[in-house]
Order: sequence, then C-alpha cells, then structure tokens
Amino acid sequence: MIMTDSSVTQSSELRCKVCSALSSPEKPMQRCPCKLKDALYCSRDCQASDWNNHKSECKSARLALRQIQVVELHSSQASPFNPNETIIQGSHAIFSQGFVSPVSQIVGFPLLVYRHLQDNPLDYLTHPQRELYDNQSVTFLMIDLKSGFAPAKWQQGVGTVTVARQDRKPLTKLQLEMVWSYCDAIIERFGDGEGPPNYMYSEVAFQGWCREYKRDALLNGRKQFESVVLPL
Repeated sequence: MIMTDSSVTQSSELRCKVCSALSSPEKPMQRCPCKLKDALYCSRDCQASDWNNHKSECKSARLALRQIQVVELHSSQASPFNPNETIIQGSHAIFSQGFVSPVSQIVGFPLLVYRHLQDNPLDYLTHPQRELYDNQSVTFLMIDLKSGFAPAKWQQGVGTVTVARQDRKPLTKLQLEMVWSYCDAIIERFGDGEGPPNYMYSEVAFQGWCREYKRDALLNGRKQFESVVLPL
C-alpha cells in the first residue's frame, strides 16, 4: 500500500517528483514516509507511477530511520561478560562496517560487532594500561572456527563494542549471553585437545544447546530467561 506523510512544510517551490506540478494550498505536496527530500508527490496517482523507480531507495531509507535494539559490551576487569542494551539508528556504521562473529554466523544467528575505537588495536600491545582495553566478551565472540583463537586484533585494544543482529531485529543481552556462552563451550572443547568441534557448528546443535541453557538458567532462579523465546 502506498502511503504519504502529510507533515510537509508547504512552499510554492515544492514540485511533484513525477509531473513537476507546483505545490499550492489547493494541491499540497505529500512526502513519502521514507523522508527522502525529493520523494514529493501531488497525488497518489503520481506516487504510484513512480513506485518502481522509488521502491529500492525507499526501503533503504526506511531501514536507516528505524530504531534498533542492540547490546554494548564494555571492557571490564571485574566481569568477562558486561552487556548493556541500547538503541541505535538503522543508519549506524555497524551495518556497513561491522564484523560478523564467525560462530554466530555458522549457527544461523549472525551477529555484527563494531569496535568504537577507530585506532589500530595492535598498538595496545605496549600500552601502559592495556588491560583496561581488553574485552574478553568480544574475544570469545570472534574466535576462529578452525583454531579456537580470535585474530590478534580482537585479543587486545578492543575497548567497547556494539553488537547487533545482522537482520536488524532486536538483540537482547540474554540472547547475546547464550551466543557468548556457546563460544565459551566451543573454546573448552579446543582446550580438551579435541580440535575443531564440528558437531557444534550447526543451527540444530546451537538451538538444542540454547534450550538446555534456558532450562538450567530457570532452575537456577534466573526468572528473566522466561522472556527468551526459542528458537533464537
């Protein structure tokens, strides 16, 4: 269904994108809800005739306007997992410059990770307070599937990061906790000398593990997990 936004400040210089008709009190311009500057129409007929040309940019603009719940992970010496839910715009750089967590991707719940610091993390190898920028939560999320180790740039100088779902759906800290804990379980398998635990690298294995994790959390009195809907 084609819709317009009537909240357009009218001006005699506003023109319809299709027929170039000038705005007037009798025939005011309507802007598409995507808010693009040139998406002005004098009628639904004109808007409908432009839809095939406009729909792609309309979708992109609407995504950029969306508010999306994500999770920030802060570097912390007190706790290896220190999440905080927050809201970002759909135009945030994470969706164009973020890095995909390898484990999350292979289990069918792809997460993007965006480092707030824009300098070279390897420069922190000799930083006098390098431990303040370590972020074990992120290091776990970014482990390599074959070696069980994260690349060097995710092992130091990470600082605070934002984590979002690649599909732009809301991400809760409890969902992220499940993914992070799954990464931890994978690292333990490497520690046992088993090599890559390929049997854990599937959506079926991950969702089964999540069901057990939620059950155990509830048995341990963590009632907030009642809100977690499975499968993720």
